[in-house]
Amino acid sequence: MADAIKAWHIKGCPLFQSLSDAETREFEHLSRMVTFPSGKEVPLNRDPNAVWVVKAGHVRRDLMNPEGEESTLLLLGPGDFFGATLEGPADSCERAFAFDEAVLCRVEASDRHAMMQRHRAFSVRVTKLTLFRFRRLQTRLGDLLMKSARERLACVLLDLAREGGGGRLSVTHADLARLVGTSREMVSILLARFRSERLVETRRRSVRLLDGDALRNSSRAERN
Repeated sequence: MADAIKAWHIKGCPLFQSLSDAETREFEHLSRMVTFPSGKEVPLNRDPNAVWVVKAGHVRRDLMNPEGEESTLLLLGPGDFFGATLEGPADSCERAFAFDEAVLCRVEASDRHAMMQRHRAFSVRVTKLTLFRFRRLQTRLGDLLMKSARERLACVLLDLAREGGGGRLSVTHADLARLVGTSREMVSILLARFRSERLVETRRRSVRLLDGDALRNSSRAERN
């Protein structure tokens, strides 16, 4: 039963949908499924040669400066992968945390590299997702430089709602502050403004979007 569940997880992940049944069984043998509760750190530094693939939930990728301050680089979802690269272990300055309950697939970097050499379709898929993530990182940096905190918060809320498939988001002000790149206090101020404009409804540890289109349009109007 456990093997069947693992195979289902692997085949349902966007990264592995190009694999044949035989290739899926090969990856199943090489990998291990691990569930991380919300807020739990993924052991990148203690397990530097592992590649982690997000099967379900989300993972927050943070960068720590020499003073110990952290900034969120990206929020990764199903199909994204992180950890060791083809060039070597993960960067010691980067950390990863389960944003919500996350199911991750762990595989040794050497095994992934061997699969890429044997299976062209899998190699192409990994390359495409790597380039896509690089574009996302460029967009993220551009947003931090060019958009206001209000615009960034609106984008984060809309992205979370789209990925989660609904309007109710289980997220704290501190979570949003990391994703937006601002202070927790600023997030509280902006959410209060969104509430007054009837764009969102907030409760303890959750936000519900009332009108996504109006939220998007109001943030664009602010820039103009």
